[in-house]
Amino acid sequence: MTKRTTALRYPEGTDKVGTATVREEHGICGYAQRKLAEIHGTKPNSEFDDIASCAEPVKSLAPAARKTAPPREAAKKAMQALGRLKAGAMNATERRYAAHLEQRKHAGDIVWFRFEGIKFRLADNTFYTPDFAVMLASGELECHEVKGHWQDDARVKVKVVADQYPLRFIAVTANAKKSGGGWAVEEF
Repeated sequence: MTKRTTALRYPEGTDKVGTATVREEHGICGYAQRKLAEIHGTKPNSEFDDIASCAEPVKSLAPAARKTAPPREAAKKAMQALGRLKAGAMNATERRYAAHLEQRKHAGDIVWFRFEGIKFRLADNTFYTPDFAVMLASGELECHEVKGHWQDDARVKVKVVADQYPLRFIAVTANAKKSGGGWAVEEF
C-alpha cells in the first residue's frame, strides 16, 4: 500500500485548519527557502518550481550558465557541486603539487609527469583518473592522488584501483603551512 499525499489548499487569510496553525508564507518549507526567496526577489518556491518543471532557467544560476544552458541543463547545473572544476583543470593544491613535481624533475628524481594523464577502468561505466601519472628516474610508473582532505569514497576508489592494477598508487596531502608545509605521503 502506498501513501499518497496532495497539496492542502485553503483560502487566503485562513488562520487555522483543524488544530493546525497556517503560516503566512504559503509554500515556504524552511528558513533557507525563505532566505533564497528574499535574496533573489522571487515568490516563495518559485525558483524551486522552475527547477522541478524545467520551464525556464533558474535565476540563481551563474550568469554564463543562465545564458547558454537550455532549461533542463540549467536546472542540472544548479544541483551540481559548486566547487567542481572542469576535467583537465587543476585546483590550487594540485598546482602546488605540480610545481613540487617540476622541482623533483629538475633535481633528477623523476623523468616525466602528466596531470590526469591516465584513466583506469574499474568496472562497467566506472573509471578512475589519478591526478598525476609520474615516471621515476628508475623507470617505474606511479600514480599520485592529491587531496586537501580525504573523503571515504575517494579513499575506497584508490584502494580498489591499487588492488586491480600493478602500479604504485600514492596519496599526497598538503601539510599545514604553520606546521612546516610540505606533503604527507601515503602508499596504497
